[in-house]
Amino acid sequence: MTLIEIMVAVAILGIILAIGGGVLLYAGRSQQLPVAVAQVKAVLRRAYNSARQEGEGAYVEFSPDGRGVMARARRPVAAWPFEPGDFSEDPIRGEVLVRGALGLDLVSRGPRAPVRSWLGHGLFLEPALPGAESGAPHLVLERPDARFTPEGGLAVDVWLRPMAPAPGPPSAEGPLLHYVVQREGPSGPSGPPTCYLRLTDALEVQAGVLLEGPGGEVLLEASTLPRVLGEAAWSHVSAVCAQGRLSILVNGYERATTTASVEAPAADVGPGEGAPDAPEWRLARSGGPLYVGHPREPFQGGVDELRFSAVESSEPYLLPTSCLLVAPPPAVRFSGRGQLDPMAHVGPVRLVLTDLDPDSLEGIRATLEGQTRTVEPGEDQPRELSDAIPADRKATIVVEPSGFVR
Repeated sequence: MTLIEIMVAVAILGIILAIGGGVLLYAGRSQQLPVAVAQVKAVLRRAYNSARQEGEGAYVEFSPDGRGVMARARRPVAAWPFEPGDFSEDPIRGEVLVRGALGLDLVSRGPRAPVRSWLGHGLFLEPALPGAESGAPHLVLERPDARFTPEGGLAVDVWLRPMAPAPGPPSAEGPLLHYVVQREGPSGPSGPPTCYLRLTDALEVQAGVLLEGPGGEVLLEASTLPRVLGEAAWSHVSAVCAQGRLSILVNGYERATTTASVEAPAADVGPGEGAPDAPEWRLARSGGPLYVGHPREPFQGGVDELRFSAVESSEPYLLPTSCLLVAPPPAVRFSGRGQLDPMAHVGPVRLVLTDLDPDSLEGIRATLEGQTRTVEPGEDQPRELSDAIPADRKATIVVEPSGFVR
């Protein structure tokens, strides 16, 4: 065989390998998209089933880059409905006992009985009596146990109806509503609270959680904008802390969030192997007590229910390297009945996955932003990035209002 024949054979072989390699690469990418769709559906269904079985809200979070998915569910650990039948008075001690739904009772502190039925249900903490040294009435759980510092995270939910504050400048202390698990020192509560949720005179929700991590203790705090609640209107306020992230939700909408961070070396992760190891953040242990209300921070209004829940998370799942979610929402939330939470979602939720590389997506996005072509009669011009992706390079998942995933 001559040198020319050898060169021709090598060139032909190179062309064949190039074509075959491209075919194999496309086949591999096309096979990864159905795998990614199946995994995302499995995570969504896990959250849906948990919400139905536990009767508690569950949700699925998506990373901003569209590559990570995680399900979170709640398991109640302590709850006080504050129904009229839950209150009993001890005339000898001058205390009121408030029974909890899960075996933990609150005891009143202050100059007089702090609770009364308000509009037929709920808790009402009256202002302090003039000159009272012990301050405003409040409730106390002397020794919260380990259920208030679960491994996965903690959620605090409260349904409340604030009334307009008294005329004049805000009080020096500021907060009106103060739920807090405080550390117990040698001479009483001391140091930063391990957990707090409160409402200011400006109807601004504040929350904080003391975390233990690689660098020691960190007090993670978040705050909403003022007037996030309406006066004389019932609202559901929730503070959720899990894996170093604290969020405040009002009526199902996230209004504030903050994340604890620490410098850590990056880790290499293969397709679908799960998220890299994150810094270990866990709730700081508390010796108690738990305050509902506060001697110096009275709340003017009604509270219908207070609930603490352990946040349990699934293993994080990373999509294959060739796949990602296109502009995913921060989360898909299910109510305690397994349906989509109507306070967070209006209508069905549509999730689009693609196996296009990020550069191709950026090219499509740039084309959409500068698109000026004439639309033919009867033709809809794409308005969303997901609509402009070729049909053979994407897949769509729909979560119906009923919670059904298809």
